Amino acid sequence: MIWLKRLAPFVIIAAAIYAYFYISDRKEADRTRIEHDYALVTAKTWVASAKHRADPDRFLQYRDSMLEACSLSSDDILNFVEINRDKPERLFPFSQLVQEYVDSLIDIEDSLALVLEDSLKAVDTTVQQP
Repeated sequence: MIWLKRLAPFVIIAAAIYAYFYISDRKEADRTRIEHDYALVTAKTWVASAKHRADPDRFLQYRDSMLEACSLSSDDILNFVEINRDKPERLFPFSQLVQEYVDSLIDIEDSLALVLEDSLKAVDTTVQQP
């Protein structure tokens, strides 16, 4: 029984250390997930602003519906910006992530445009042939 008393402090310390690292990892994973979500929303907004630059009302409608679909509000975005305003070391990876998402979204838009163009050409040639 004496060995249990001697071992108990080590077990408690090990459990506390494990809990600390587990909670730290969870917080980091949550922060990373939130950054990815915000980066994707930012990238979609940038692409939509370029796509709908001639129709600002359509862009605002798209932006608001996208924020609602992602369960975000303008206040959430402003809070994220305010929290990270003085932390350029955290915003640099975020900006790189936004850039990757923008590039991917533009590639997808271009691919879809090519597929649509090819399918329209295929329909056009089938309609013209008797």
